[in-house]
Amino acid sequence: MEELLWFGEGEKYVKVVFSLASKITPSVIFVDEVDNMLGRRENTGEHEAMRKMKNEFMVNWDGLRTKDTERVLVLAATNRPFDLDEGYSGTDLKNLCVTAANRPIKEILEKEKKEHAATLAEGKPAPALSGSSDIRSLNIEDFKHVHQQVYQAAIKLPGDA
Repeated sequence: MEELLWFGEGEKYVKVVFSLASKITPSVIFVDEVDNMLGRRENTGEHEAMRKMKNEFMVNWDGLRTKDTERVLVLAATNRPFDLDEGYSGTDLKNLCVTAANRPIKEILEKEKKEHAATLAEGKPAPALSGSSDIRSLNIEDFKHVHQQVYQAAIKLPGDA
């Protein structure tokens, strides 16, 4: 009975961790060996309490219960990346993040280039350069764009023509 009680505590602990993280934002929740905790949910031999804990974690991780003002980052590590991401290495994911983070900077540089060319054509003095506060925040569209433009074109998945 004690083992079932311990297993049943997992769902509660997940709620507590995310609740605390949202109260002290910005915060980072780090999960080591996430593959052990969040393996496939369709495992038939899995205990009901473990499935509930996984579901609670995924709901919180996905942000379904978070407010727009909360800044909680979930960072996970694994020794078995192929069990989690269909084959992207840590380097692939790092490059995706760096390229996506550069997208807002590239946008502002392009804008300044166009403005500079337009003012020179009109004979006006060059406009002031943008500051770091003028750069927009990174968003999910940056990641989608980079993934679509760079990784979809560079990586042929099995079955692709």
